[in-house]
Amino acid sequence: IVLRDGIIQAVGANVDAPAGARVWDLSGHTVYPGFIDAHADLDMDDVPEGGDVGPTHWNPQVRAWFSTTMNLTDDADRRAALRSQGFGTALVVPKQGIFRGQASVVDLGEGNVRDRVLRPDLVQSVGFQRSFELGGSYPNSPMGTVSLMEQTLMDTDWYMRAWDAYESSGRAFLPPETSAALGALEAAAQGEQPVVFEARTEEEYLRAHRIATEYGITPWFRGSGLEYRILDVLRGRTEPLIVPIGFPSAPDVTDPEAALNASLQELRHWYLAPTNPAQLADAGVAFAITTDGVASLNEFLPNVRTAVARGLSPADALAALTTTPAGWLGIDRT
Repeated sequence: IVLRDGIIQAVGANVDAPAGARVWDLSGHTVYPGFIDAHADLDMDDVPEGGDVGPTHWNPQVRAWFSTTMNLTDDADRRAALRSQGFGTALVVPKQGIFRGQASVVDLGEGNVRDRVLRPDLVQSVGFQRSFELGGSYPNSPMGTVSLMEQTLMDTDWYMRAWDAYESSGRAFLPPETSAALGALEAAAQGEQPVVFEARTEEEYLRAHRIATEYGITPWFRGSGLEYRILDVLRGRTEPLIVPIGFPSAPDVTDPEAALNASLQELRHWYLAPTNPAQLADAGVAFAITTDGVASLNEFLPNVRTAVARGLSPADALAALTTTPAGWLGIDRT
């Protein structure tokens, strides 16, 4: 492997070292690509004391203005833990709220923040669970969450048209209100910036896909690990799908009473969850694998090996951690 100025120049068994190159002899070692986590949680978006300020949004769960680039104070220990599992790059996704803000692709090294941001504010992030830390009483149901999502997207459309009318009139009347949240959603509402939906159930995936289709959004999906239940829906779809690999523990069946409390649904998911990546690959669905959702990062690699043992080919596993997310994140030539 020949590297020059941090860029791989050549790979091959018969590649000669250029004159003057520094040579590392790695006999007895294995070289593999750095993994890419396409939905990483780096524990970096604590709610500010007293809440958000400025021209934000009437609902505190709408934080689309939040930028992981401008607020990149990610946890050094978390980065080190990801590197210990083989990861070199991640899409850092904010976690607070429903409209959570913009995710950025960052290098997981120890360099300066200015050097580690590879693709700033690449995608918007949306989830179906409200954050109680942000306050507010609405929404408090799945129906309310979907309503807030749709109302916010309709408000964004109004916001764009209102400001266009104001500017095209030569500013002949009072300007519309300023909303950092709605302004940050303009590119996403026009399909120019992808939106990654965190769907923790198959029902949330279906809701997110319907919203994206109805409002002309370019969707990505952070899946639930339950995709094996909706393979008939997923076949033929090409939107990026990022799947967790946190598998459930075996239900407690140590005595007859405990066994009676283990539902058939629990038993089926315990048995089938490790086959989820293999079933997706067999169905021709492209996917990436994320650490998001594992109880401990130390479980990640053992769970990948379990998925391989349960039918996922090593080549598909490696692609799900390297070339597939690299293409989606636009860093396949970096």
